Amino acid sequence: MFMWGRPGEFLLFPQGVMDNTHFQERGPARLADMVARRLKALGLQPLSLFLR
Repeated sequence: MFMWGRPGEFLLFPQGVMDNTHFQERGPARLADMVARRLKALGLQPLSLFLR
């Protein structure tokens, strides 16, 4: 999820990168999916009615 990459994996980071603050392209969607699943599991009403 986070911006981690081996040397040469990302053009802008030729030496590699280990960034625990910024996400890779799909990171935010994965995090949102994890939060939504957890909220569904809690069964909070009426919030759970709005979760996909």
